[in-house]
Amino acid sequence: MDMRQLSVLCLVIVLGLAGCSGLSPFGSDVSYPDGYNESGITDAETAANQHSEALSEHDNYTLEMNVTGTEGTGETGFTFRVDEANEQATMNLSVEGEEESMSIERYQDENTTYEKTEMPTFGTVYDTTEEPAESFQGNLTNHTDMEPLFANGSFEEAGTVTRDDETLLRYNATDIEDPDAFINTSEISNDSIESFNSTVLVNEEGIVRSFEFDMTYTADGETEEASLMIRVTDIDSTTVKEPDWLEEAEAAAQNDSDPFESDF
Repeated sequence: MDMRQLSVLCLVIVLGLAGCSGLSPFGSDVSYPDGYNESGITDAETAANQHSEALSEHDNYTLEMNVTGTEGTGETGFTFRVDEANEQATMNLSVEGEEESMSIERYQDENTTYEKTEMPTFGTVYDTTEEPAESFQGNLTNHTDMEPLFANGSFEEAGTVTRDDETLLRYNATDIEDPDAFINTSEISNDSIESFNSTVLVNEEGIVRSFEFDMTYTADGETEEASLMIRVTDIDSTTVKEPDWLEEAEAAAQNDSDPFESDF
């Protein structure tokens, strides 16, 4: 498989924040973002769109994702830092498989994307392409589709959580409609789900600060586990820095050959 395609397939991004203190019932002055109310997520499409629209109003932010399990495929970690005001962004992806591991780093500055890939077969490979900033960001964040997650989880039991002086609305789910909306694996039925727990934390703007789930299911007679944790952090306080391998990528750009071309 082409490594660029592999990196895109690994990016199944959703969001969150760390550190928790305090739990209290909703007060009468709580303002619900579009797609939510005191009972749960009322409109999955509206809630997902509200998240994207609200986040786009900020100059910079960080997205983090970690996914594990799904039939022994290992662990995937992803961090995306974006500075819209300065048209800069970075993406770090690591895939820890049972047999092989790989990592991809990308740095986008205005209309140029630099890439460093490390993998057992090819070693360290650099690549440089011309790409508009909005395209770079769109290719990554378009894979963060929250609508099917919201639509297929029974999110309810709302409450509030305070994190870093920000009040977040909390929604929990223990039942799902379609398991395939949550894990990219062989088809499994609802009857094969042994346990499922998911939590969404969203602020009053509608930005999903955290989305996570843990699932245990049976596949081919074996008990499997899958989990996902996604965070949105450092809103308006994210700094994008040039990577220390930028000169190597610029030098490699003088070579027009396919960086993944092999003689075998």
